Amino acid sequence: MAIQKLDPSTRHPFYKDHATKVRTCYDAFNGAVRTPEYVKPLSEQDQPGYEAYVSRPFYLNATERTVQGLIGTLLRTPPELSGPEPRVEGSLSFDALVQDQVMDVSLGGRILITVDVEEDGLPYLTYYPSQNIINWSDDFVMLESNRLVSSEQNPYDLIEETYWKELFIDEAGFHAARYWTKDGNNFVSTDPVRLTVRGAPVPGLQVWWVTPYDNTAILYSPPVRSVAELNVAHFRLSCDHYNGLHFLAVPTLFAQGDLQPDAMGNVTQKVVLGSTTQAAYFTAGGGLQFAEFSGSGLGAIAEEKSRIEELLTQYGARLISPKAGVETAEAVRLRAVAETSILETFTTALETGLNAALELYSLMVGTPIQVTLNREFIEAPEEQPQAQPTATATA
Repeated sequence: MAIQKLDPSTRHPFYKDHATKVRTCYDAFNGAVRTPEYVKPLSEQDQPGYEAYVSRPFYLNATERTVQGLIGTLLRTPPELSGPEPRVEGSLSFDALVQDQVMDVSLGGRILITVDVEEDGLPYLTYYPSQNIINWSDDFVMLESNRLVSSEQNPYDLIEETYWKELFIDEAGFHAARYWTKDGNNFVSTDPVRLTVRGAPVPGLQVWWVTPYDNTAILYSPPVRSVAELNVAHFRLSCDHYNGLHFLAVPTLFAQGDLQPDAMGNVTQKVVLGSTTQAAYFTAGGGLQFAEFSGSGLGAIAEEKSRIEELLTQYGARLISPKAGVETAEAVRLRAVAETSILETFTTALETGLNAALELYSLMVGTPIQVTLNREFIEAPEEQPQAQPTATATA
């Protein structure tokens, strides 16, 4: 271990803005939106009032449903491996790894795939979601994570500790890795360890990017971002809607005027409602009435909620619905030039990244392995049958 004057927690200039978009997507997916970050408190609302305000409505989790739809469409059939199933970090199967990767690209806009080595010397595939990738360039990537460690005073007291993993090209041009931790105000790093294949160091940075569109380090907006933001907007309206129903839609009894004294000059101190009780008499112009909310304001909120629900359905359907149907050859050509389905580009990028990592993994284990992902969602469009010439009667 060596004390360094460098700060591994330094963020890339583009990280903060992208991380905000990513956090919104994950919070919408997890339903973690009952906070002031997404729903601001009403004027002069105390904490108990705010908690009631955000707890009344049901959260319609369209973000989760959309991601589930993407996973189901892209992985309708399991990935096909041309060799033995590779080892994966933790207890995941290879299929589960790919499923998690689809989820994290959908919510985070990108992932980073790499090959690491266990203490027993055996390689395994692993990847890092967008929120863990805090800094990057052509010759290094900095990854930030948290882990539980035992307290020095009490081994049963687990404390969350932040650490950093750096993958970089060393001075000789080989792939290396080192870990960073913080000790007081100082950062401490382990000695660099090179990645080797049968004893030989591997040149270049052995990491592979996967985005919904390509295999670059470009920061694209997450595919489900529009769905997530609409989901949060819908929940805000739901909070206002249910708050209005709670306080305004329930009829409220009120009395107007004074109670009339009885024959003895006594005035009743309370009014009891019910058919078996004696009627209460008010002086002229007085009486009991119910204050009822007309509902026009809440109707506008309900209409806007319905509009957003339609948009949520449309945006979600665009992500998970492949293009199909009967088309002419010219329509097929024009559509192919005009746009490429998110499903096609997503699958190609993920398959390319996985196969690049599997190429290195194959060299390390001595067995070639490749993966082919499902493409059943892409249906070959049918051409319209040409009109047959009609027979002409001749005399």
